[in-house]
Amino acid sequence: MGRLKGGFGSSDEDHKPRVVGLAPGQKTWRILVADDNPQNLLMLKTLLEEVGFFVLEAANGKEALEAFIKDAPDFIWMDMRMPVMDGYEAVRQIRLQPGGDKLPIIAITASAFKEQRDEILATGCDDMVIKPIRAHKIFETMGRFLDIEYIYEQEGEAAPDRIDEVDITSDMLAALPEDLLQDLKKKSLSADREAIFEVIDRIKPLAPDTAKGLQIMLGNFQIARIHDLLGKIREK
Repeated sequence: MGRLKGGFGSSDEDHKPRVVGLAPGQKTWRILVADDNPQNLLMLKTLLEEVGFFVLEAANGKEALEAFIKDAPDFIWMDMRMPVMDGYEAVRQIRLQPGGDKLPIIAITASAFKEQRDEILATGCDDMVIKPIRAHKIFETMGRFLDIEYIYEQEGEAAPDRIDEVDITSDMLAALPEDLLQDLKKKSLSADREAIFEVIDRIKPLAPDTAKGLQIMLGNFQIARIHDLLGKIREK
């Protein structure tokens, strides 16, 4: 495996190596993920834990503030739109706490408007990432703020989730046998990547293009998009 410090070296998204782990001998990086959407939270938590990070969870800004005070994370992923206390107020409160002024806090948002970016940064976030979030963007962003040493896959070891674009429709999913379609719905609700990949393997012999598209979305951290497509089938 190759090792590099921090973020990726290339600006070409298609040629970025996939992170497969953390190099031995580092501290235990504690990452707080604050998101009121259970699926989004579980997906990001799973992605980070598979690599070797210790992940703390918060379902709203109040819990994020409490987790910061109690557990002293090294980095926070902060969804900005949450109940009880939103991300904006949570960031403001964290920045007032001892040590809160130096902590990297990155906003997660669905909007790319410059006005919102200015507001997010003015609140105290160090940067923002736009949904849908790519796995490589997660690790690249964290590498810019933390002294992380990643282990990357070597050329020729690429997993099937390396491709970044996909063109799959709800009609393609609707054409699947009912048992496979129901299994896909059930497994995707659990956000269990391994279980979803197992269903995709069963789809491959019957609908290779559909299976490939699902692999790409799953590898690109897009379980929510799979849910959207499945939801459109129910609406017909």
